[in-house]
Amino acid sequence: MSHHHETSICPNCGYHADNKYCAQCGQPTHLHKDTLWGLIVHFFEHYFHYDSKFLKTMKALLFKPGELTLAYWKGQRMRYIPPISLYIFVSAIYFICSTLFVSERIHSVQQMAKQYHLGKTDDTSKVLIKHDKTTGETSKKHFSSQDLVNNPEMMTYITEKEQHVYPKFIFFMIPFMGLVLKLLFWNRKDLYFADHVIFSLHLHAFYFSITILQALTPDLSISMIVSIILLIIVAIYFVKAIQRAYNAELGIAMAFVMVIGIIYTLILGIAMAIYTFIIATQYMAK
Repeated sequence: MSHHHETSICPNCGYHADNKYCAQCGQPTHLHKDTLWGLIVHFFEHYFHYDSKFLKTMKALLFKPGELTLAYWKGQRMRYIPPISLYIFVSAIYFICSTLFVSERIHSVQQMAKQYHLGKTDDTSKVLIKHDKTTGETSKKHFSSQDLVNNPEMMTYITEKEQHVYPKFIFFMIPFMGLVLKLLFWNRKDLYFADHVIFSLHLHAFYFSITILQALTPDLSISMIVSIILLIIVAIYFVKAIQRAYNAELGIAMAFVMVIGIIYTLILGIAMAIYTFIIATQYMAK
């Protein structure tokens, strides 16, 4: 008695398959139209079932400092989500959450700034010089920090611009941190620049993972307290990660974290300050 197998064409790669799954690419050969609910269920099953890479990766990221980096260096790369994919996913969630309470934070900043300026009479001002190329005329405009307090539109404009460019600044800081790590661990000849960037990606992914809590706090005063607590946690995590990944002693790890933290904060702070001044100047010159 002969058995006839139903042959079908895989919609993904075009391979002739006679089973439920394509032997060439592994995709099911018979697909059904998805419903909206089916898409939602599939998403959660794919990313959040107990054996998923996502859960394994997040557990290692949050509770085992340096584990993901060490595993990647050892070539154990199929167990976890790739570093760049992990960073993009976590940072995207963070920046989405950070936009939820923008108006509330701006209002809080204005209230605090007004209290600070209350009774202050010697507020220094700056002069903006605007040159009209069409008429050739030059005009001068004075503004002070009080103008920012009294101008919610300007503050909103600056905040939105900063939020738009901040992810780009952070992204460029990742290889910069990798470079600093390369210089600090110059004696590790077995590690290349890219290896240190992997460590930097995992550290930034952890930072964004926990600072989502701060991004979801609308009240500015509470948000600042939460931010300080989270920065302490990040510093401790950073030390532990260096100890584990680089097999460094506690004293050396703490010293390196302090050096990297100072350089990182200084460079990022200067870059953001220059950008903020530029966009504020552009707004006032309109």
